Amino acid sequence: MHVSSLATLHREKSELHNDLGVASDYMQTLEEKVYTANKTSLELLKQIRDDEEEIACLKTLVMELKAKIAIYVPIKEDAIDVKMADYLNNYPER
Repeated sequence: MHVSSLATLHREKSELHNDLGVASDYMQTLEEKVYTANKTSLELLKQIRDDEEEIACLKTLVMELKAKIAIYVPIKEDAIDVKMADYLNNYPER
């Protein structure tokens, strides 16, 4: 082998080594981003599950309240009945 071809091989080896370092850094950055995205996804999923549980509890509470509170439904064409319904449905002790 000639000195020039050895120098070329060393230069190419050095370039490949540098390229490998850059690729390794890039992959590490991507892995960190994926880890962060997965962690965020898990946190959001937990929040969604917590919210779904709260929604279910609120739905149950609304159903219980509806069962306890009667609402007077007036005949819409009867102005007196509408006023009476407004009074009864908005009575303070209700």
